[in-house]
Amino acid sequence: MFRKFGAQRKLKMLTAFCEMKYYYINHFSQQSNLSVLNLSGNSRLTDLPPQMGLLQKLWNLNTRGCNLTEPLATMMNSKIYKTSDVIGYLRLKLH
Repeated sequence: MFRKFGAQRKLKMLTAFCEMKYYYINHFSQQSNLSVLNLSGNSRLTDLPPQMGLLQKLWNLNTRGCNLTEPLATMMNSKIYKTSDVIGYLRLKLH
């Protein structure tokens, strides 16, 4: 499923409403045109992969209902930080 998914580089919006594992979330970083990613309700999700820092066009990331650890939990729940800040943080973790 995800091999075909990885080939779809034109994908712009994605909702992953089932209990996604970190391993699968990592594959989303291959979607260079992804601008909206909805991960809400994935309560087992505690971290976001650094590879998501490669999603330069991502402007809307919804993690409501996820159990993210710090500092991502604070960043996602604060009105001060934007999706671009989260992507920048993940990009720093990547290097």
